[in-house]
Amino acid sequence: MSATGVAQRQVEGPKVDPRMRDRWVRARRQEGHRRLRWLIALAVVAALCAAGFGVVRSPLLAVETVHVSGATHELPSQVSAASGLGAHPAMFDLDTAAVVRRVDTLPWVSSARVSLQWPSTVTVAVVERSAVAVVAQDVVGPNSVAAVAAGAPTVLVDNTGRILALSSGMVPGLPVILTSSDPGAPGQWLAGATPGAADPGTATSMDALLQLAADLPAPLSVSVVSLSVGRDGSLRGVVSPPVAPSAEQQTGGKSANTTTLQVPVNFGDSTDLPDKILSLQTAMAQIDLSDVTEIDVSDSQSLDLHGDPKPAIVSTTAGG
Repeated sequence: MSATGVAQRQVEGPKVDPRMRDRWVRARRQEGHRRLRWLIALAVVAALCAAGFGVVRSPLLAVETVHVSGATHELPSQVSAASGLGAHPAMFDLDTAAVVRRVDTLPWVSSARVSLQWPSTVTVAVVERSAVAVVAQDVVGPNSVAAVAAGAPTVLVDNTGRILALSSGMVPGLPVILTSSDPGAPGQWLAGATPGAADPGTATSMDALLQLAADLPAPLSVSVVSLSVGRDGSLRGVVSPPVAPSAEQQTGGKSANTTTLQVPVNFGDSTDLPDKILSLQTAMAQIDLSDVTEIDVSDSQSLDLHGDPKPAIVSTTAGG
């Protein structure tokens, strides 16, 4: 009993078996070791990821070489510059679709395909468009043909109306398309044409005219001077067939008639254009066109191209 009269007792805790204490200590140590191993593993993974991230974006895996194939009108250097690959982007996350979109903006390019050759080479394969006609610049309407023949500035267009390049004068094998508006600059589309490939259900008269120009075979295209859309929406043309020289021309006479023969052609609407073209070829091959005032192939149903050809409805100065 203490001086305060309160009995104080020392309370002792329960005794722990030493073996249990050892097991507990070992379990805590093992748990600590497992945690340490996990932390080390996570650190290694993080280090590997960081190293990998650095490698794929390092100059070791950046675009170093660009190969361009299929380019003739567009210079390979122009295709390479348009692709944006000159900035040496990382191969690992290169956006090939964006590269294609940039290359497609070049006037002559119809399509492009991009492929990767690791570790640092990219190939850009392009398919170019083909010119099917010329259009005069700054001169519209019927005067275009005379202006182009005199060497006026022109543009080349493909079958979709895409303006491909600047030119001048007549281009052998390409007709002059007569329009009512200035064509524009390379990379744009001709007024009235549907950009890209026109849906047959929504094709315009200009689309049909461009397709007509594209369908002309080589032997006929050299004789087609111009193509246009009439006021009624019909497709019109002018052909200038080669004229055999007269006897006086053959002997060097100077009084021979050298006037170029030009004959209007009515193609009608855009239906059955291949048959109409074949009909025109037949007419030009079988008929003396020196007195012909018009060739009409607009009624494709009346054309019999098998057996006994009925090539076209022909109007002559004699009313035939």
